[in-house]
Amino acid sequence: MTVFARASATLACLALLGCATPPATPPAGAPGAAASPVAPARYLPAGVPDLLRFLSPPPVADSPEQAQDLAAVLASQAARTPAEVALAQRDQKVSVSHFADVLGPGFTEQRLPRTFALAGRACRETSFRVAAAKRHWNRPRPFRASAEVEPVIGNVSEGSYPSGHAACGYLWSILLADLLPQQRDALFARGIAYGQSRVIGGVHYPTDLTAGRIAAAVVAAELFDSAAFGADLQAAREELAAAGLLAAP
Repeated sequence: MTVFARASATLACLALLGCATPPATPPAGAPGAAASPVAPARYLPAGVPDLLRFLSPPPVADSPEQAQDLAAVLASQAARTPAEVALAQRDQKVSVSHFADVLGPGFTEQRLPRTFALAGRACRETSFRVAAAKRHWNRPRPFRASAEVEPVIGNVSEGSYPSGHAACGYLWSILLADLLPQQRDALFARGIAYGQSRVIGGVHYPTDLTAGRIAAAVVAAELFDSAAFGADLQAAREELAAAGLLAAP
């Protein structure tokens, strides 16, 4: 299957799930760090995929679409609960460990080093591609665009579109759903919530999240065509089986 066919199939899955609507070198895949112009080769060639070929531009400043995006951020701000704020602040950390919310306390890096290494490498490669798109569009964060926005998350980079957290969260959902298909729905729900924390926190717009999820689907299509990624994915599958997680309900 060609890369573009795989990307189309993944994006179709994304739409069916209802998600297609409305830094310096990233440490350990952190999307919020300042961008580096060159990504170290691991699974994919540098610059592949070029997300500018797949993503639409963000809403233009002072447009009705931008006003709608900002209104959504303000509505989320007005409705957010202390528990949602706490989760948004916890989700600031870029780590696949958040999926322990679905997979249980045994889902740890100490117990599953190969699985966590795979997730970290995949997120890093995604983050470099997202960072290039952020530099291209240089969309101001919501709290830069409006003094009404009160963020509850700090330590964020410039560039709002697309969301790196949404991209890594959704990418992890795709990878873990392949490894643990019996948990697919819950894994995608947690990956989506991981991105949604960024709107609740006041540091991203809903369209940033949509673009991040599309970016994740495009990068995932490339990753699944990589022999090196495939070998690491198989190692993670064997590790999860040995840990007894593949048999989880």
